[in-house]
Amino acid sequence: MFSKMILDKHLNYPQTLETSSLEVQRGVTWLEEYLKSEKSFEPIYALEFYVLSKFKFPLVNEFVEKAERDEFWDKIWYYDEMDYIFYYLLELGLAENYKFKDSLKSYLDFVVSSGGQHVFGNVGISLLTIVSSQLYPAKLELLLKGALETLEDEDFEEKDLKNLALIGLALFELDHNKYQKHIEKIIEYLMRIQKQKGYWGVLKRKKGERKYSIITSIEKTFYVIKFLSRTRFVYSNLVSDRILERTKVWIKSLQSPNGSWLDNPEATSYALLTLISLGEGPKIPHEYLELVTNETSQAIRNVKPMFLVTNPYRAETSIKDTLESLFLNAEKRVWIISRYITEFFPDIIKLHKDKPQVDIRIITLPKSEKSGYRGDGKRFLDPAYDMLQRLLGDSFRATSIIHARLYIVDDQLLVTSADLTPEQLKNEFNAGILTMDPDVLSEAEKFFLDIWEIAKNKEK
Repeated sequence: MFSKMILDKHLNYPQTLETSSLEVQRGVTWLEEYLKSEKSFEPIYALEFYVLSKFKFPLVNEFVEKAERDEFWDKIWYYDEMDYIFYYLLELGLAENYKFKDSLKSYLDFVVSSGGQHVFGNVGISLLTIVSSQLYPAKLELLLKGALETLEDEDFEEKDLKNLALIGLALFELDHNKYQKHIEKIIEYLMRIQKQKGYWGVLKRKKGERKYSIITSIEKTFYVIKFLSRTRFVYSNLVSDRILERTKVWIKSLQSPNGSWLDNPEATSYALLTLISLGEGPKIPHEYLELVTNETSQAIRNVKPMFLVTNPYRAETSIKDTLESLFLNAEKRVWIISRYITEFFPDIIKLHKDKPQVDIRIITLPKSEKSGYRGDGKRFLDPAYDMLQRLLGDSFRATSIIHARLYIVDDQLLVTSADLTPEQLKNEFNAGILTMDPDVLSEAEKFFLDIWEIAKNKEK
């Protein structure tokens, strides 16, 4: 995840393209011109834009922006092979889009039976989509059941080829140790049925059927190569480099003088993805790899959670010390959930005065329920409540059903057992986790805002 973010930040379209093989450069250029001429941002082109996203093609951003709008999703139901469209939209970064989630769930509800079988379509691609998105665990169990039943057959058929490759890839991504025997079975089968020229599939001899059969064979070959390329480093004893090299030669032999494959955007996309999987795509210089490695390490250090405590027997007050530092250095926001507040309220008042741009929000117990507090800070309980309520107005809310203690300051989150009181920050055993993980922070924000709305009309 971090590597992808850093690559996105540093690389651009010309840099990624110029380090690719000549065949890939010509194919990408043809695909770019094709999409520009079509001037279409409909779901059916998710595959093609996914290919160009590998090269940071600027038009991809426009496609993603269109895909985030509601009207984009009204058209998705008109296309065949919707399961593949969902997968490539996921790969383009739309996993958090609510229309993506709703549409995917509706599709799966329709096509996946209670036994995990597809009414139509491909169980492998749907399983891979769920594994990659980490959505809908109940559907994952159903699809996994159907996929494993598919692998029980001793003799697979040609029509199973693409499905098997996708099931294998999904199992590898899910847990390659747990499903090792299934993965090895798929590898051995796919390696055994490769055609002498290097492809998977069936090429028809009849003139009217020839072109379509080549397109479908390129597609099947890609999914097989994607699976084998992903697994080759774990199962190096099974995946032959000679087999992969034959595929590379075959794919390149089909390229037209204009850079396309059969003047077909789908065939061109799958051919390009095959070559990318075989190492013909963007190359990263050693120096650049060192930069990425360094920045990735920094990013990991920044989001690595910290365990904080209050331990009176060891005079450890890392929770209090951290909160003090967070409040002192806040620049954007301070969101607090604490049942009682007798500590740090002067700091919060000063922060509001010195940095009025900081979004300060506090959720606490109603004043009528403060009588349960018996600590040393009791004399400060009512004054702190009154001053903060008067100072913050509607940014100070109360509800009687909070038990969580949560502090969001700028882009840092502290979840702890400690209220803002001297007992819990100094004299009792308390613990907490501090993190900058953006995914965890996002979920904490949603949790806070849910309570914030609930507390909006509560009596303070």
